[in-house]
Amino acid sequence: MLVFSGCIGAPKKANDISGIDGGVFKTVNKGQIWAQKNLIPTNTGKPRTLASANYSVLEIDPNDHNAVYYGAVGNGLFYTYDAGNNWHKATGLGNITVRGIDIDSLDKCNIFAAGGNKVFRTTDCSRTWKQVYVDNHSSALVDAVLVDHFNGSNIFITVMRGDLIKSSDQGESWQTIYRFKKRITKLEMDPVDSRVMYAIIDGSDIYKSIDSGISWKRFDEALKEFKLESIVREILLFKENPKLIFIATQKGILRSDDSGITWSQIELIPPEKKAAVESVAVNPLNAQEIYYISGNTFYRSIDGGENWTPSKITTTRTGKKLIIDPVDPRIIYLGVWRQVK
Repeated sequence: MLVFSGCIGAPKKANDISGIDGGVFKTVNKGQIWAQKNLIPTNTGKPRTLASANYSVLEIDPNDHNAVYYGAVGNGLFYTYDAGNNWHKATGLGNITVRGIDIDSLDKCNIFAAGGNKVFRTTDCSRTWKQVYVDNHSSALVDAVLVDHFNGSNIFITVMRGDLIKSSDQGESWQTIYRFKKRITKLEMDPVDSRVMYAIIDGSDIYKSIDSGISWKRFDEALKEFKLESIVREILLFKENPKLIFIATQKGILRSDDSGITWSQIELIPPEKKAAVESVAVNPLNAQEIYYISGNTFYRSIDGGENWTPSKITTTRTGKKLIIDPVDPRIIYLGVWRQVK
């Protein structure tokens, strides 16, 4: 079931929602009902909307679960401080495509955002932004940015050519600390120990560092028996359960309860060749509750993946990112995307 929220205008044709079914979707009951949460209030009283926007990034503030950040392809960065009821544009960033964003765990107004070959920083909760990094190659996109949750002076970014770059002074200066020579498609930091990091290389190989990115070793040796031949989408780590790890691939979901020593594969409803997993989310307070999105179908399990309940979300777009509210896990956000012709 879908509920529209905000002023989204009229479809071009009868029953045609393809232009107004984007932006951010939200559920407050674990996916039973989804609503678009796209309202942008204005001074004129005539509201705008994110309903036509395409997802590029979606992130929750680790210390304020009502603060959510949404990047729209070619339309800049938007933020909400009331859990999606009202969105505001970070005007200082213009209409760039934000590919990565992270919030300082010790200061919610200290935020870093990556767009194009640049990184920007705000220290006043998105009111103003300052460029703190630019790559000398305009085509060298910055894919990700991470703020060390233990020491906010340490900022990590990944550049498309495979470089891991670090700043130890909140972006004033930078140095390359590791070269993978292949694109780093995902970079994750352990929520318990910031020295531990995971990198997905070229969508297939998984590496782990225990010294803040200085050195790396293959992490996926124990996964060889599963023959991961599909794209690795994401790695899920949990502050509440440090030994628990989920790995989502395009064709399946793997789980480890012992920090990656052993793994089990979660059986999905579609056969492996047709799974098409885009994003996975797990209740941080109850790891038996697992969710994933495939196309515009949302799958929910309350028993660790033994059984699944599928439901369609009324959108013509592909669900790309699921995130769970860390305080109230009944709340889930979804960013959707469609190929632009």
